[in-house]
Amino acid sequence: MSVNFYSTALKLLEDRSKFAVATVVRSPGGSRVRIGAKMLIFPDGSIKYTVGGGAFEARVVEVAREILEKGKSRVVTCELDPGAAPGSIDIAAVSTEKTADIFIEVFEPPPTLLVLGAGHIALPVVKMGKDLGFRVVVVDSRPKFATQERFPLADQVVLSEPEEALKAMELTPSTYAVILTHDYRLDQAALRLLLPSPVPYIGLLGSRRKAKVIFDNLRQEGVQEELLSRVYAPIGLDIGAQTPEEIAVSILAEVLSVKYGRSAYPLSRT
Repeated sequence: MSVNFYSTALKLLEDRSKFAVATVVRSPGGSRVRIGAKMLIFPDGSIKYTVGGGAFEARVVEVAREILEKGKSRVVTCELDPGAAPGSIDIAAVSTEKTADIFIEVFEPPPTLLVLGAGHIALPVVKMGKDLGFRVVVVDSRPKFATQERFPLADQVVLSEPEEALKAMELTPSTYAVILTHDYRLDQAALRLLLPSPVPYIGLLGSRRKAKVIFDNLRQEGVQEELLSRVYAPIGLDIGAQTPEEIAVSILAEVLSVKYGRSAYPLSRT
């Protein structure tokens, strides 16, 4: 395999692109489909490199797009016969001399943990977030707090008002927002932008009373209840957390429960 393939794949990883690598792991002798051949497939169906071309390759691209959508790598078995019906793929097929096995490996950027506010609770949240595999971005408008020295593990530290930083960011279904600012007005401004976004988790630090004040203000601005109900406030699971580290555990446990679509109930009660 050409060095160019690996340099291209590395660049895609650095750019945080989502793609799949299709690798031929079994092919009958005499076939044009060569063991070890690799191809890059993107969610829109575009490709780079080849695993043999023709109808066979078109079938590989089709199933790779389905696997990309589900996000789980797997081995598939595809018919080599160019006369097979277009798009016919038998994933459960038994390997034969008329088929080839292809490993479809999914690569996608890590989810982003967006930490708005760089106070004392943010410190363990950032550390634990990195331990859990998140790309962590910290935002704070205070020069003393928003520094790489204070958050050496963070992937990015932004010195800015949260509202301005959010306007410049791409908010995606893989972004999890944790609001830990020192001023409810900053929280409120951040929520205006986060609520209509596709982010699956918006957590707000503070008491129920604080959340009520913010929500009432947003209601007066015309924000609908459906959007306000998206906010996890107070943030975190009820585990009796007291210290910053314990609070970080409760926050990230809640984030993970949303990420994986779980109830956060004790396993012994499920």
